[in-house]
Amino acid sequence: MKKLKFLVFIVLSLLFVACENNGMIAGDPNYWTTSRGQFTVEVPQGDHTVTMFFLNNGDGTATVTFDGSNPLHWAGSSNATVSVLTYKDTIVIPESVSYDKKTLRVTAIGKEAFMGCRELKKVEIPASVTSFGEGAFAICTTLKSVNIPSGIASIPSACFGQCQSLDSITIPSSVRSIGKKAFYGCKRLQLISIAEGIETIDDMAFYACSSEKLMDITLPASIKRIGSDVFGGFEATYCHIVSYTMVSAVPPVLSGELYYRPDGLTEDPIVYVPTGAKAAYEAAENWNKLIIREQF
Repeated sequence: MKKLKFLVFIVLSLLFVACENNGMIAGDPNYWTTSRGQFTVEVPQGDHTVTMFFLNNGDGTATVTFDGSNPLHWAGSSNATVSVLTYKDTIVIPESVSYDKKTLRVTAIGKEAFMGCRELKKVEIPASVTSFGEGAFAICTTLKSVNIPSGIASIPSACFGQCQSLDSITIPSSVRSIGKKAFYGCKRLQLISIAEGIETIDDMAFYACSSEKLMDITLPASIKRIGSDVFGGFEATYCHIVSYTMVSAVPPVLSGELYYRPDGLTEDPIVYVPTGAKAAYEAAENWNKLIIREQF
């Protein structure tokens, strides 16, 4: 079983860094040119400016995107070595930008927009942003602080994967789903706060979040489905959560194992449920493998 888990871990890790290049190669003069809608703006950042890359969505809005001069935006397929210096330190994303004599409202952080910015420490996102792309902040290994605006409805796959310095995250009530491996490998996460409103947490969303200070989590009543190994890990990367509090009296669909615990640990995690809900959880698929206790 452990060998199987390890193989799955390796395969998913390889998939994690695969990025689409639309069939074009580095140096192609048509790659991410203005004809495809990309433009740059010098954005004030306190006492200096930063060149930020955007896509013109053609509807009065703009999307923050990655540096078009680095089109492949990734390294080898065998490890997550992508490293770019486009954005670093603290970045404040503007609510709007000027382009072609027009003002465009910034409404999205695009796919892989900040991916691999290993010197990025903090991102401030305005309320105008309502969507994130897959892998938007992936492999930002020094990113410690980022806010999720209240208009975001979904946190997509690998959005914050391998943000190894992120110490806390607050999921607002607007978010309905957290995608596969969304916070994969965020090994310093000490606090995960998920507001009422969430409905789905996909496979391995918080996999390998192995901080020993992350010991409890509350999942709100709105949640309807929890994927497999959401709080999993492999050996040294296992999640240390020992207390899961379920607010819902109705067991959400649990697609597989809630967590992974290596052999030899004496303290098994406990799932706390509302008064009167113990029997329902003990009868539900996959929940019936866990230790269930009533709390309130």
